[in-house]
Amino acid sequence: MTVKTAIRRPGRPPADEGPSTRERLLDRARELFALHGYAGVTLRKLAEVARVNPALIHYYFGDKESLYEHAVSATVDPLLKAVEDELGAPGAGAPAIGRLIRQHMRLIAANPWLPPLIMREVLLEDGRLRARFIKNFAARGAGLLQQLIEREQAEGRFRKDLDPQLATLSLLAQTVFPFLAYPITSHIFGVSRDPEFIERYAHHLEHLFIQGACTGHPR
Repeated sequence: MTVKTAIRRPGRPPADEGPSTRERLLDRARELFALHGYAGVTLRKLAEVARVNPALIHYYFGDKESLYEHAVSATVDPLLKAVEDELGAPGAGAPAIGRLIRQHMRLIAANPWLPPLIMREVLLEDGRLRARFIKNFAARGAGLLQQLIEREQAEGRFRKDLDPQLATLSLLAQTVFPFLAYPITSHIFGVSRDPEFIERYAHHLEHLFIQGACTGHPR
């Protein structure tokens, strides 16, 4: 009996290679982008570090900008989905904000490559990926969170004199800044990525925000 060998197109990975190779490429890309910046990473270098054929990068992601977007979205999308879920759950109230604070901080702590990448490629004056990051991630996330705060106001759980836009800004600033400035905050304020600190700081932020935002006395 003749055994037929499957023929695959050039650049296409074997069926059992796909998911693990793709995830390895994303992991290595995040590390290299954070370490060397977007301009300092070539697809050839990534292929070398990930120990794959460069054709696989083009197969999975197309070009470097698409690879960058996939690397960030794979990390950030679950948080955006969580905000969407809270918006779809009527009567969530203050606990929804607490859950989102925790998830946001856990995400940042679990992905230490993300803050330096944002600092280098988005916040600096010549950050070449700023417009793309704002459009695909920052604006969407901030908009969803503001919608949630506005809903809580409309349903009487948050104070009417609360400014939803500034409340959103305050929440994002307080959850992100300690990790953007980690080389400083870790020394001065003891900021840490370990679970114990994350839970302690998240509880503090939740208490601080809810005491200022909620009507009456939250549980």
